[in-house]
Amino acid sequence: MLDEFSEKRATFLHYTDAIINYAKYDGKLQVAAEFSKIRDELAMLRYNIAIMGFMNRGKSTLINAVLGRRDDDIAPIDIEVCSSAIVEYTDTDVIKDTDKYIKDLKDEGGALVRFKGDNQEPQKIFFNEIRDYVTEQGNEGNNKNVDKVTVYGNFPLLNKAAIMIDTPGKGAIYKYHDTLLQEFLPVADAIIFLISANLPLQTGEIAFLRELRDSEKKNIFFVLTKVDKVVKEDMPEVRKFVRDNIMQTGLNAGKIYEISAKELFDAYRKNLSEEKIKEIRASSGMDVLLREIEAHIQKNSDKNHILKKRVEETLQRAYSFCTGMLQLVEEDLSKFTKDIFSLETEAQQLKTQGEQLRTDQAEAISEFSRMWERQVKHFMRSIQSKKRRITDQIQNSLDNKNLLDNIFGSMRLTEMVQNHVQEECSEAVSELNAKLEDIADKLKKGVIDSIDIYISRTMGSPGVSDKAVGVGGALAGGAGAYLAYSSVVGIPGAISASWSAYVAACGVVQTTGPAIGFVAKTWAWLWGTGAVPAAGKGAAALAAKSTALTAAIGTTISGVATAGLAFGAVWLGAKVINATMKGLDKSRIPDLVNEMIEATSKNVGVELDNNKNGIIEMYKEIVEDLIRQNEEKSAQVITAIKNQDPTMKKSLEEKRDRLLEYLAQREKLSLSLIG
Repeated sequence: MLDEFSEKRATFLHYTDAIINYAKYDGKLQVAAEFSKIRDELAMLRYNIAIMGFMNRGKSTLINAVLGRRDDDIAPIDIEVCSSAIVEYTDTDVIKDTDKYIKDLKDEGGALVRFKGDNQEPQKIFFNEIRDYVTEQGNEGNNKNVDKVTVYGNFPLLNKAAIMIDTPGKGAIYKYHDTLLQEFLPVADAIIFLISANLPLQTGEIAFLRELRDSEKKNIFFVLTKVDKVVKEDMPEVRKFVRDNIMQTGLNAGKIYEISAKELFDAYRKNLSEEKIKEIRASSGMDVLLREIEAHIQKNSDKNHILKKRVEETLQRAYSFCTGMLQLVEEDLSKFTKDIFSLETEAQQLKTQGEQLRTDQAEAISEFSRMWERQVKHFMRSIQSKKRRITDQIQNSLDNKNLLDNIFGSMRLTEMVQNHVQEECSEAVSELNAKLEDIADKLKKGVIDSIDIYISRTMGSPGVSDKAVGVGGALAGGAGAYLAYSSVVGIPGAISASWSAYVAACGVVQTTGPAIGFVAKTWAWLWGTGAVPAAGKGAAALAAKSTALTAAIGTTISGVATAGLAFGAVWLGAKVINATMKGLDKSRIPDLVNEMIEATSKNVGVELDNNKNGIIEMYKEIVEDLIRQNEEKSAQVITAIKNQDPTMKKSLEEKRDRLLEYLAQREKLSLSLIG
């Protein structure tokens, strides 16, 4: 499944590995770090395939058949499944060495159980323990408080390109109604909806299907299971009955896939030959289903459009880096044609130009810091001024007695508070985002121009200095991308907010704390690839109405401001609810709003300051590395010529050949991956 995607991804990863290794070898560690992030992001990408169906629809049998299992340890059959367990199936390659709970499952596989609430640590288990958490027999009424189980294993048909999500069956559509609609189905690239050939759709299933968004309806594959239990003569009547059932939901039945998963699963359990299993997979209807799901994903998944753009940007970045490095290598090689006196004179000039570069950079950074701090202070004053209006709106809303009488009053009250915060603060967040991005972009351009001037002044050889254009971008472009590659809480070097959310939305396990998990879901919702839980929905909407924010998803700036206000809104909503349950004294509302604004301002201020310092330090490091390496190489060339040592020249020639090869490979990749 998804063979073409996996093959192209492997080719691209091989290429990025080569660029990373070269950058490390040449001392360009920032560039290597940038490409490493991109490489890891793509390596972790998985498409989501959700499976839905009530009990006795053959869901577990289908899962075991797709995963190529020879037992039912990870998806128990003929046992009542725990109605509260959501189970994900993915490959062990998504496990990172930093995943403290599961890193030792990378070789043999296993599962991680996550529990509801923040009080209980995730628990690692082995395959034969899974039924103790996902079945009624082992976890009656979900007394173990299981939220989700992620199963890691070797599943060839998923091809390290897909994750299967087993959503709750039985009557759990009612219990997990909001979770399914808001968290899982929006990120599904395909939805397999099981209908048993000998059972009609239940009222709950019909009602649920009617609620799906249009974007989710187009992803549904209706699968008729247990067709082997129906005599051939009765199948036309069964097909009509099923189609009529689907029509009750308002959906177009379209194609209905007829599957006999039991036959395929039995073939695996009997350990039949691979040739025989392939034959049965084709006759069971499984091949057709998986093939058409793959075609649907390749054609319709939003991830493909994002992925194509990401690959295109990365290849362009590789081109800039390789051409820039090639210019520097050619300059170093040209030194071997000069006499010692000329080289020593150039070495002195190199030191002078290095000091000038430091001076130019210091001036640019000083101006950047001043403008950044000015905008942050303006933002703080802006949200401080919102206290009165937020307070008045909340107090007026609480006068509506029907609000608190509603059984869902707590949720509605939370959203009401969050919506007020959104309305009042989204404009300030948008303005901050636009201003800080502009300020950071000016710094990036200034540093790049300074590096280009430095390089051109130090390239004294005819023909080489004329070509010294864009080297600054090759060296400093990665630093300028700090805004897109740091985390929403300003940790330098972390994966970008938007891409972290994207990876999370693709089902990759996140081992960060609960706060980061919430922000990731917030960004997933904003980016159109996911949704937040009901309690956070209003907080996510804090920025959703802002054109500037949604257009600039992926920046640390908007991530910090939005996240701070989102957390503040959630906190305030919870405080108001608690006060309401105890009997609200409306005079407390101004104090609560004031506490929320003060705490949010402080946290956002600290994180934005962290981001500013991270950007500055990254540029400083790149400039210092460039100056140091140039001066060292100049001294090495002089020493090599004096000692008549050909080693350095040979090394430079090898570098040149490697860079030319990378540029040639880049052209081929651009044609095959982008077209």
